[in-house]
Amino acid sequence: MSDLIRGGQVTIHKIRMLMQVSKILTRLSLILILVSIFYNYAINISASEWMIGAAWVKKDMVISFNENHPIKYKTRFGYEKTVKAKDLEKDPYVCKVIDKFEVTLYKGLVTSGIMLFIVVGGVILFFWLRGKALKKTKKLRGAFLITPTTLKRKIRKHNNLFLKSLSEHIPIEVAGFAYPVTGRVDKIYEIESKPLFEEAEDNESTESYEENDKDEEKLLKNIIEEELVLKSASCTAGEQSHTLVIGSTGAGKSRIIEVILHQLRQRRKKAIIIDIKGDFIQNFYRPEMNDVILNPLDKRGRNWSIFNETDALKGFSTIAKSLLPNNSRDPIWVDAARGVLSEMAMLHYNEKPSLSELADKILKTDLPTLTKLLEKTASNKVINEEIEKAALSVLMVLSTYLRPLKLYRSNKDCFSITDWVKDDKQNNFLFISSCEDVKEDINPLVSAQVDIAIRALRSLKQKSKIPKVWFILDELPYFEQPIPSLAGGLATARSFGGCFVLGTQDMSALAKIYSDKAAQSIANNCRTKIFMNVEGNETAKWCSDALGIGEIEEWHEGISYGSHEMRDGIQVNRTRTIRQTALPSEFMLLKLGEGYIKFPGFEPTKFKFKSCDFKAVANSFEENDELLKLLKKEVEEGEKRRLELEAKLGAITAQKEPIEDLVIKAPVQEGKLKKTMKTKSKQSELNLALKKEVKKAIELNAEDEW
Repeated sequence: MSDLIRGGQVTIHKIRMLMQVSKILTRLSLILILVSIFYNYAINISASEWMIGAAWVKKDMVISFNENHPIKYKTRFGYEKTVKAKDLEKDPYVCKVIDKFEVTLYKGLVTSGIMLFIVVGGVILFFWLRGKALKKTKKLRGAFLITPTTLKRKIRKHNNLFLKSLSEHIPIEVAGFAYPVTGRVDKIYEIESKPLFEEAEDNESTESYEENDKDEEKLLKNIIEEELVLKSASCTAGEQSHTLVIGSTGAGKSRIIEVILHQLRQRRKKAIIIDIKGDFIQNFYRPEMNDVILNPLDKRGRNWSIFNETDALKGFSTIAKSLLPNNSRDPIWVDAARGVLSEMAMLHYNEKPSLSELADKILKTDLPTLTKLLEKTASNKVINEEIEKAALSVLMVLSTYLRPLKLYRSNKDCFSITDWVKDDKQNNFLFISSCEDVKEDINPLVSAQVDIAIRALRSLKQKSKIPKVWFILDELPYFEQPIPSLAGGLATARSFGGCFVLGTQDMSALAKIYSDKAAQSIANNCRTKIFMNVEGNETAKWCSDALGIGEIEEWHEGISYGSHEMRDGIQVNRTRTIRQTALPSEFMLLKLGEGYIKFPGFEPTKFKFKSCDFKAVANSFEENDELLKLLKKEVEEGEKRRLELEAKLGAITAQKEPIEDLVIKAPVQEGKLKKTMKTKSKQSELNLALKKEVKKAIELNAEDEW
């Protein structure tokens, strides 16, 4: 019943208000018709014709009861004439005037119809547009979604302003949109002044004193002669603002990256590609174009060594920091291990052994020999026989993190990432790949190699406005350890032509590796953001916040009704509210290939990316049989040594007499328990003192090195 009343009251009220509007429109129509008819009569009928018309009306009124009633009218010649009522219509001139009255009436009706169509139709259209405009939400400030066509048009118009500055560069397209150039179109003027005073010749030096009173006049003249020289505004390619692609598994972010790689291949651009699934190698690896693979487990992989990535002046401290990740629990041991690795690599710099041999020299050398080797280095207070426990702890850390170096067995024909980055003639792809089943061994190498490439780019001397090196880092959290120079590289690499394309499934995984602040810094430095389907409220909310918010002015309409018509009414008002550009739930409902894209300086838009399949041109992975044989041989040799040792131990045990078990089970006395507790307390104090001693040794090393 309530629904019936509500629907009826609202509908009847709407009809009543429609009738009010219709009444106004009807009155307006009648006025227009009358005005049109009278206007036509006024301009087409003369005064004498009006008298004939009046006589005709009088005739119609009296002819029914008196046909001989006299009727006066004016003829065409202007004199009055009196005739009987029945004879008036026999005058041809009178009939002609009456026909003119009828024609004028028809003209007035036609004119009024046209006026009704224009005026009343215009009023109706005005009412409709006015109502629609009042109800329309007004955008005041902030970010709002625009259509893809509008965004493309704005980017094209923006990029056309920089055709002269970047004539040699055509922007790459991402998700169907060209990267907008980063720069301003303001006109910059530079004042180019003439010298205030010209140097006087020797013969004029005596006259210079006489011209001191004219200094002010000269100054004024030279200021007037200053010239304003127009200088071009600085700009860089939009690709160098870096790109972040966020999307869950199967959302399509790898497809977007593949389209970018396809364009880079067509333009013969240099790119460093991290491939953890093998898809990029399978679709884009071309040995005939001098593409390089760095993966010791792949037989196509090039040999690599840290000795080709630095020199005697720079040392190995930076590389050691890349190979040995931070440990939040005991960073002191990792710092000490980095110092030992750096010093040992420096001692063998001229020899340049393979990475496997370098690891053996560190891990298989006994402590006394290692102490003598590092005696005159900065690590002499860390690797020392006097603090044997500290030295063994450092070597234990090294044994954990140097295990991947065993995969590079040769020191011949080693590829240099640094030289490749600095060589402008190189326009091939560098694939740094990994394998899921051995990621624990390969990932430290991958992180170190990417870190070396970023540092090599940042060490370039010449800046660039167009892209020179692309870094494609898909599934960034996969490495499970941070790339040390990534955050710094994102901040400064754009000046040297570096372009980063980062891919991740969610922000929480990135924050877990890089910390919340570092992950936020990485995301902020990627000014171009692409958000596809994501799972999880936290990441969806982050994506929503990244698109921004906007302030709008909305039209609110309320209806009131009651038992009397006087209580029926509509209340309208406009309110300002803040709205998100896209709700978090909208990111979770995106379909395959759909997403939001936001370029720096432009409003975001929702796009639908058409996926394209690339033909496989290579195998994603080819096992390194030679390395596998060497590793199997080492395993067999280790097994053989184990059997020999077990045989010797068995022979020694057989020669000795059995020893009786003399362990006496007895309750622990109170004094012995106190002694045991004191021993444990002393061990804890000893460990704490040991850590302090190592920390002091590292500080002393730093002072000695400085």
